[in-house]
Amino acid sequence: MEINLNVEEKKLLLEKVNLSLRLRNFVLLLGENSKLEISESDSAEFWEFCTEALSVIGFTGENDKPTEDGLILERLIDKFYA
Repeated sequence: MEINLNVEEKKLLLEKVNLSLRLRNFVLLLGENSKLEISESDSAEFWEFCTEALSVIGFTGENDKPTEDGLILERLIDKFYA
């Protein structure tokens, strides 16, 4: 499975999503290449971490509006959905 990540998405994954060390290494190894080659089970694991992060940092207290990070996480959740 191939997932394309932009700089903003990679940064959020590394700085604000509590990824396992193994998944974090996938993102760190991307460098300039934004194409992440992973299995469906790894994609599902990324999806779980992103979903958890969305519930923690994805919404404001006012009317549950999505934050900027929340909008990025929603995009990532869609990409990692297998």
